Amino acid sequence: TKPRTENKVFTEVGDIKVYVIRGNVFQEHADAMIWGIDRSLDLTKGRSSKALVNAAGDTLQAEIKKKYPGGLTSGNIAVVNAGNLNCKEIYFISLEKWNDQVTQQNVLWNIIWECLSIADKSKFVSIITPAIGSGFLGYPAALVAKSMFECIREFSLKHPDTTLKIVTIAVYTEDKETYNIYTARARSIACPGSEASKTHVQGSVSVKIYAGSLADWRADVLVCTCSPDLDLSKGGLANCLLQKAGSPLQKECNLKYPNGIPMGQVAVANGYNLHCKKVYFGSLSPWSGDGSSCKQELAIFVCECLKLAHIYKMKSVAFPALGTGSLKYSPQVTASVIHACVEDFCKQNPSSNLLTYIVVNKAYSDGVAVKQMFEVTGSALSDIIQLVNDTLKKQPSPDCNNIKVKEVQRLENLQLFDKYASFRHAQFPAVSKTGKLIPLEDIQASTKGQPLTLKYTKRGCVLDQDIYPEVNEHYLFHGTSADAVNGILKQGLDNRLAGNGRFGNGIYCAETPAKSNQYTDQAGERKMFLVRAYLGEIYIHNGITYQFKRAPCKTCQKDKCSCGKPLFDSIVAEGALPYREFILHDRYQVYPEYLITYTCS
Repeated sequence: TKPRTENKVFTEVGDIKVYVIRGNVFQEHADAMIWGIDRSLDLTKGRSSKALVNAAGDTLQAEIKKKYPGGLTSGNIAVVNAGNLNCKEIYFISLEKWNDQVTQQNVLWNIIWECLSIADKSKFVSIITPAIGSGFLGYPAALVAKSMFECIREFSLKHPDTTLKIVTIAVYTEDKETYNIYTARARSIACPGSEASKTHVQGSVSVKIYAGSLADWRADVLVCTCSPDLDLSKGGLANCLLQKAGSPLQKECNLKYPNGIPMGQVAVANGYNLHCKKVYFGSLSPWSGDGSSCKQELAIFVCECLKLAHIYKMKSVAFPALGTGSLKYSPQVTASVIHACVEDFCKQNPSSNLLTYIVVNKAYSDGVAVKQMFEVTGSALSDIIQLVNDTLKKQPSPDCNNIKVKEVQRLENLQLFDKYASFRHAQFPAVSKTGKLIPLEDIQASTKGQPLTLKYTKRGCVLDQDIYPEVNEHYLFHGTSADAVNGILKQGLDNRLAGNGRFGNGIYCAETPAKSNQYTDQAGERKMFLVRAYLGEIYIHNGITYQFKRAPCKTCQKDKCSCGKPLFDSIVAEGALPYREFILHDRYQVYPEYLITYTCS
């Protein structure tokens, strides 16, 4: 049951709704209630426990004495019927006073987890808890709030079929400071970009990106890069783990790997004071050339980590954005490689339920999915300029006979790219059954062949790498005004903002800059994106202008359809139009990878 008080903040953590309220926990309705108590389980001690007895009835103390005559040990839970309270069961917990020990944080986490597990096993839908550890126990409210929300998140991920759907955190009415801390934590999760991006599920394995600190992350395995000699003090992230874990981590590495580790090998160590069972260390080469050997090296390391985690029955593994920073790997390359490795892992281990996190430094997330732009140079720049010129030459424009590219920048927005990659990879299970989707040039209704951007992309160049033609993934152009660029870089292209498009709302792309140029500023330097686009199953429209509400149904060929059958993924408008239009209706089907600044004459 949802909390009835209006003084509340609401957010969603995974598939569980979490309410933070100010009020009396007794007045709220829930299936289960958590209650902190002295280890003796004596409800006559403390004003709050006396109030609990008054609300629940005298039978409560009698049942406790009968079921738990020896009291309660720290970290354990006593489960009793709730008497006259607005719940079915009470979960009594006992905590030691706070003394800033890591073990206490682990006990707190385990208690929260166990309470959620008991509620789930009882098929309960809702649970309510006070702000655990507040008051004379002295637990820092910020730490407890962080642990509680993270525990709920991980519980939701590991129990996708749980009946538990609502968690209510009731803060004492007069404790405004604690209430503000909990609501701030709730709002930070509700804020776009601060919580995880869209989950990518392959088989029974899920991949999820979070902004946070790997040293504070909870998983069975933490993965980290380091120098080949395993001197953990040399690397920024490795040193952070060392500081958190303590000196025994370095001593174990020195003892087990006195000669260091070669590229591709995984060094395994215990987690010590980290929130993990094991740490997997590996060494990567700095990015060089076209990066092909570096990506192969990265893939070998990631695959080996997944393999080890599976062999030793680990349930979760957390990767940082491997290779970014001083090694100069692109975050989107890292994300793409990890996704590909997980996909291969799933094919080899279809019954695995391994949870995979990519934990990125908060430098990549300021609450709105921070963008980073990098200048494209060398052969990559030449390849993109050549593609612009070749496609323009094939389909010129009377308004723009010549394009002079001033600058090309590559967008690195890891959260945005992961949403795109998640959408794309989610389609592979269906494609694997049929081999591949019908390419545009082989669709019977299409008369204009493959996309020009595919036809004129030089084989083996940067634009030919990490593209999946079997699902009709292609690079396409998208023109826009200069004042819209920053929003696109942060939040991506929005299918709802097309305005009065010839074929309805959608994200419009083109195979030639001649078409995209029509939508740019018509003076001075202009802006055009070269985007990755997942076209998937394509619907060909050869008719006159029509305002599509969405891609049509694959069965009845209508966009306004109630038969409930699958839809096409994209629309390609051909007919008598001078330029083909590529229309997509999901913002995660497109990633604005390159921003091209140019002049036109």
